[in-house]
Amino acid sequence: MKKLVITGGCGHIGSYLLRSPSILNYDVTVIDSLLTDRVYSLFNTIGKVNFIKKDICTDDLRPDLENTDYVIHLAGLVNAADTVDKDNLTRQVNLDGSKKVSEAANETGVKKIIYTSSASVYGPTENTQPRTELDTQLNPQTPYARYKLEAEQYFENHYSLRLGTIFGHSPGMRFHTVTNKFLWCAATNQPITIWKPGTGKRPYLSLYDAAHAIFTILGQDIVPGIYNIVTEHWSPAQIVNILTEYYPKLNIEWVIPRILNQDAYVLDTNKAERVGLLDKLQDSSTSLREYFDYMSNVIWKNLTQKNEH
Repeated sequence: MKKLVITGGCGHIGSYLLRSPSILNYDVTVIDSLLTDRVYSLFNTIGKVNFIKKDICTDDLRPDLENTDYVIHLAGLVNAADTVDKDNLTRQVNLDGSKKVSEAANETGVKKIIYTSSASVYGPTENTQPRTELDTQLNPQTPYARYKLEAEQYFENHYSLRLGTIFGHSPGMRFHTVTNKFLWCAATNQPITIWKPGTGKRPYLSLYDAAHAIFTILGQDIVPGIYNIVTEHWSPAQIVNILTEYYPKLNIEWVIPRILNQDAYVLDTNKAERVGLLDKLQDSSTSLREYFDYMSNVIWKNLTQKNEH
């Protein structure tokens, strides 16, 4: 059985992978600092999981990667907006930490490394065409996006997946991304505040499609490189329209934008589709419906916090 190490395996994506049937094909070790205390992500997985508490920034990972076949590198700071005031910390974790993971994996002979980059590395442009992996006019708008892009250089002989904004439920899920936040607001009867005009489309990625891309790379002979991995392109207004099918009494407030990075952009996914990384066996509406069902058994009261996007 192939040995697989997942850094940041207690997070949103990692905790989903640990419950995907394909994970049973691997001897799995999770390396996580537990900085966000999501140890519960390790409970009730579908297979045996080895756990090592380490920090990718300060600890030596080489002993843990000996005889490892594959590494999925998920560890890092993930809230882009929060990194605006944390440039040094973001660089330390998302850039320098990724370099340490790459060096340890290469020194110990790891065969495949999957690095989860971000669609936000593209940033705004005057070009209205879908952005491809060959695009050189990259303009990341936050420290998160900038260091995600810079870290790709450490995985140039492996796989860098430029993921759309993740949505879907998992034990380690987070609620600061657009779709998850809107779903949370809808399910808990909180108002949703949308920055005008709300019509610009952005790339989004279901956990189902993220897992499919990752396990396809692990299980097949895919050419190394950079791949755009996206399920759908939605505007905030489109997300709200989908939500109203399930929550017809949504309270929507439209306001003038107050933060950076509101530009719309669309990614070209032809490269990923050609090699089978985006078969899209589950459509986006199914993914959203599963999320609705996941939260539908609770009657939420006294939650009034506004959530803007």
